[in-house]
Amino acid sequence: ALPIYPVSMVCANDLFYNCYVFEGSGVETWRLPNLQDANRMFFKCSLFDPSSVETWNPTMLQSANSMFAGCFAFTGGGLEEWSLPNLRSATHMFFGCIRFDRISVETWNPTMLQSANFMFAGCIAFTGRGLEEWSLPNLTTATRMFSGCTGLDLSHLSGWELPNLEYDGMEAMLAEIGRAHV
Repeated sequence: ALPIYPVSMVCANDLFYNCYVFEGSGVETWRLPNLQDANRMFFKCSLFDPSSVETWNPTMLQSANSMFAGCFAFTGGGLEEWSLPNLRSATHMFFGCIRFDRISVETWNPTMLQSANFMFAGCIAFTGRGLEEWSLPNLTTATRMFSGCTGLDLSHLSGWELPNLEYDGMEAMLAEIGRAHV
């Protein structure tokens, strides 16, 4: 277990980068209210799956690129309690999290999100529960956001209005939705 309580942590980029056997024991008690940058925080921690990350409360989080990418065992326990009103960049955030399925993302409220390329790519168990509550007025890039999400229920996206989405819009967002990328 990690006897660390990083309440004042602002940047956690590459904190556990490539810690393949790190399961996440001890992170369940963390409080991260000041965390702003978590790029590659648990990148390729393939066994990472703490019982819950509910207490983190990273409401100041702005950049979470590849935060959990390659965490094949991660089911997402506790993420349903997060609120992410300041999140701007989430490219590859959950890329390859093939067991990511236990949550609803309705409380995230990522209204500032601009970049979500490959955000959930390869999350074959992700159904998209809670996505219908998202408002994404600032989203500009979302290429293959759901690529390989074979369990995604598209009805959760039916009410989305994306006035600033560039490139090929929803077509690019949903490209290769039935093809796994892990």
